[in-house]
Amino acid sequence: MHLILGFTNRTSYLLAHYLLQKKQEKLVIVDQQNTPNQQQMLQELSHYGVICNELGGQEEALLDKYSIQKIFISPGVPRSIPLIQKALSLGIEILNDIEYFYQEFPDRTYIAITGTDGKTTVTTWIGDIIATQKSVVLVGNIGIPIFEYADDSYKNHIFVVELSSFQLESIQQFHPKISVITNIHADHLDRYDSMDHYALIKKNIFTNQNSSDLALINKDNDYIYSFSKDINADIKYFSLIEEIDWYYKEGNIYSDDEVFFDTKKLKVVGIHNFQNAIIVSAVAKALGITKDNIYKALTEFQGVAHRLEFVDIKNGVLFYNDSKATTVQSIKLALQAFDKPVLLLAGGRSKGMDFSEIKDIIKQKTKKVFVFGELAEELAQVWHDSECILCKTLGEAFESSLFHADEQDVVLLSPGGTSFDEFSSYTDRGDFFINLVKNK
Repeated sequence: MHLILGFTNRTSYLLAHYLLQKKQEKLVIVDQQNTPNQQQMLQELSHYGVICNELGGQEEALLDKYSIQKIFISPGVPRSIPLIQKALSLGIEILNDIEYFYQEFPDRTYIAITGTDGKTTVTTWIGDIIATQKSVVLVGNIGIPIFEYADDSYKNHIFVVELSSFQLESIQQFHPKISVITNIHADHLDRYDSMDHYALIKKNIFTNQNSSDLALINKDNDYIYSFSKDINADIKYFSLIEEIDWYYKEGNIYSDDEVFFDTKKLKVVGIHNFQNAIIVSAVAKALGITKDNIYKALTEFQGVAHRLEFVDIKNGVLFYNDSKATTVQSIKLALQAFDKPVLLLAGGRSKGMDFSEIKDIIKQKTKKVFVFGELAEELAQVWHDSECILCKTLGEAFESSLFHADEQDVVLLSPGGTSFDEFSSYTDRGDFFINLVKNK
């Protein structure tokens, strides 16, 4: 029997459906939670085959009880838990939906995107550009289960796969035609021993590439550049600083020392989006997308929801939703995008990061900071050189920012922490903020 560990709509449900209906496997479903929604999913899946319900726990004894042969692990489940450690000691194969999909469909074309920040923007933007000329689907960490596209009708589509470090932990054979890491900065230090450990997990994206594949390397990021000597793929470098294969200089993107695109034509803000534009241009060019189609998609792209998303302007005050910003670096990038006074809303739940790294830019770019949630006191202490106002909730922080906002100020939600102290997801948090603005 096979065991699915971590039972969610996002990945596990369609994977279980495929294993039951297409492969006639018998499954054990395991999750620490046991919710009505999970019970409903189990009921639906029971029509397709044999399911053993082990919701509400994750005991090691389940491995022997059911003679488990494979474990399909959800990204949110740490491999450090006792059940997984016991499985590893027994030589039980552990994989996730991305890896298993590749093993089932190795002949499809995969473009893999990871990075601490910007991966959803890049994945979405690449999808828009490819769609001008070819059939494409976006899957993975972007929120779309890859087994949504197990049908043969998608065999000629290009799969743009956004991968988190959690997903990359279980890579075995997954082989992308093109791979890129946007950047590597401190993140998930509540899950990994160190930055070096986190970076090595990201490196897995290149593991199975060969000389006929393309790896796009960020020359400006020391971690990523250090991977270069171990990569078997054809490497193209990109930079915002140095004149290499792809680079930014004086408002233009260059490819092989020729002007490729004028960044003044972009609708998205921030120099980090110049880098994103470089990445998507390089991927699109490698796939044979015409320059006209690349230019059109670059010009028309307006960003993704909850990532430096312009919400509205009220009484001369500009409101931006950057709820997806859950790292120190993402706050820094958001602040660098504005030349107006910023009233920053920051907080949420800690991921173990050092917020003192950006205390100087906080002081330089913000008019006031409204800290909320579980991180509030920590942020107020770390950023004591700036004027921080302690708030219990995001709603309270928003109301306080309105009191202090003047015309032409920017009220920016860029939390730096996860949403799980107050909300179910960053999208839930962002939607809450948008509704606050709309109802102001």
